[in-house]
Amino acid sequence: MINIRGTINNVRRELILKAFNKLDADKSGFLEASDVKQFYNAKNHPDVKSGKKTEDDILTDFLETFEVHRSLSKADGSSKLRDG
Repeated sequence: MINIRGTINNVRRELILKAFNKLDADKSGFLEASDVKQFYNAKNHPDVKSGKKTEDDILTDFLETFEVHRSLSKADGSSKLRDG
């Protein structure tokens, strides 16, 4: 991906770090579900409103999208994330 997109410029890097630091509520250096849950609001999600799913179900679905992406990145060798 770096070869396609290039490196992240300083403005974007600072924005990413600001967002990360905001989400990292316990300042552990890692984002955990409990950190994200403090800021993620699923009350207005159509499945929550209709009673099909709970807010926690929607949060889990949201977080799983990152795990799928991470798994796919590892499979093709493009991930530079460390396991944590």
